[in-house]
Amino acid sequence: MEIFKNISAGLRALFGRTRVEREMDEELRGFMDASSEAKQRAGMAPEAAARAARIEMGSTNAVKHHIRSTGWETSAENLWLDLRYSLRMLFKSPGFTLVAILSLALGIGANTAIFTLVDNVIMQQLPVRQPGQLVSFGKSLSGGVLGGVDISEFDMYGLDFANQLEKNPGPFASVFSYDSRFRRVGVQLGEHPTGPATQIQSHLVSGSYFNTLGAPMFLGRGIQPYDAFAPGRTPVVVVSYHYWRNSLEADAHVLGKIVTINGVPCTIVGVTPPRFYGILLATEPPDIWAPVTMQAELMREPSFLAAAGPYWLHMGARLAPGHTLEQDQGWLDGQIRAYVLAHEGGQVSADRRAEVARITEPLVSAGSGVSGMRQGFESPLLILMCVVVLVLLVACANLANFLLARAIARQREISTRLALGSTRLRIVRQILMEALLLSAAGGLCGVALAWVAARALIQFVAGGAPFTSLTATPDMRVLAFTFGVSLLTGLLFGLAPALRVARTNATPALNANARTAVAAGGSGARVLPRALVIAQVAVSVVLLAAAGLFLRSLANIEKQDFGFNRTNLLVVSFGE
Repeated sequence: MEIFKNISAGLRALFGRTRVEREMDEELRGFMDASSEAKQRAGMAPEAAARAARIEMGSTNAVKHHIRSTGWETSAENLWLDLRYSLRMLFKSPGFTLVAILSLALGIGANTAIFTLVDNVIMQQLPVRQPGQLVSFGKSLSGGVLGGVDISEFDMYGLDFANQLEKNPGPFASVFSYDSRFRRVGVQLGEHPTGPATQIQSHLVSGSYFNTLGAPMFLGRGIQPYDAFAPGRTPVVVVSYHYWRNSLEADAHVLGKIVTINGVPCTIVGVTPPRFYGILLATEPPDIWAPVTMQAELMREPSFLAAAGPYWLHMGARLAPGHTLEQDQGWLDGQIRAYVLAHEGGQVSADRRAEVARITEPLVSAGSGVSGMRQGFESPLLILMCVVVLVLLVACANLANFLLARAIARQREISTRLALGSTRLRIVRQILMEALLLSAAGGLCGVALAWVAARALIQFVAGGAPFTSLTATPDMRVLAFTFGVSLLTGLLFGLAPALRVARTNATPALNANARTAVAAGGSGARVLPRALVIAQVAVSVVLLAAAGLFLRSLANIEKQDFGFNRTNLLVVSFGE
């Protein structure tokens, strides 16, 4: 209750200043009258008693200032006054302010744009229930159809092995499987369509796929185990939220309607939630999911569903509560080795048994999904992140020098304020306030620039795909990163002038014989600006050298001799 009383009193003092001042004057006047009456009762004359009471209390303004300084509202009011003063000083130098904000906008915007991609590609968790419990069997980066090799050699599996583990997940809570690649299929609306087919991405998944991932469906249900029980007999599909909105016109009654996939009528049973693209992440996500048992019918290809068939599936699982990767690794290796030996046929030599005993498929955390895109772009993005951080540091050093020059130009003003009784802490706080205002304005402009730059980078990464799972829209993590960078940037380039002001001495600067403010500070005042300039030059040279090496490598790659004439040659990819 005491806290609420303090807050209430502070708000009254802030927004009812005239009333509070009047009440304070009345209280002080009442105190002085009571003191004077007490002294008169002690035998003093009225005039002498009133004079003694005034001397005893002291300056009324000093007393009121002391009373006001005990409340939190005084600090809030001082911060507001410092903010207004800093804004006036920045508006007095519009050229400097504009250059500073643009420099920071470029530096912070570049950092935010790269971080947006880092967040999309590396850091973002799947929008499912407890994503940290999801694991994949191996890195799951291979794709296609393989035969004649040991299972797990390319982190791919056959349907019979996947069914075996889904029925008996062992220490796992549940196991799921999915096609190792997306397939382009022709889709037409309706059971007997007449119009042209639209080419979209599809993905085949097991019956336990959606339940194990724990994706909360937007409409309907996911593919269930009974949907993948009988090969070729359950033509149901789940559509993505993006496809539902853009191709199915956000039809609220879409469940039960028919879409024809490669000539096969399929019933829509569910719509995935927004931002859900499955566990296999790619620049162009799937629009439709279908049961793995519909592979031959939907894809118009030979069946891969026979026992001891080819390896074409990736697998994953959800850890049981309290289990770790290390605890379940041994069980998975045992299942893989037993499966390989069971399909050897005939006598198995000791050498072969020893070879099989060494087969292992490491369990890999899959909370952020499985992505070849992550493997391809992780290192370049981290390198770019380091580069743009260095660019921002150069901008900070440059602005620190600007603010140092402004502090030197304002040396006489600062010395006058010190001589009139202002504290160094108050002046340092105002210098830092100016820096933080610049960094905040630069951060706001940087977010806008980052959105434009991130869209361009995403188009480059996606290779011109019409729709991609990557997004340039900043989420709370990106905004928090931008806020943190802006705050740190303001402190970095505001610290140098603040320290310079903290060492200011009022007397030399006010002396008419002092030639300049720098002379008043001695040779030590020139050390920090020189150090900042040296740091700028050093970092800029490193960045220019690195950029030159990258350009040279790119030129060498473009001019590489492949041993044949590349003129007028085209590379064509046919849909699967």
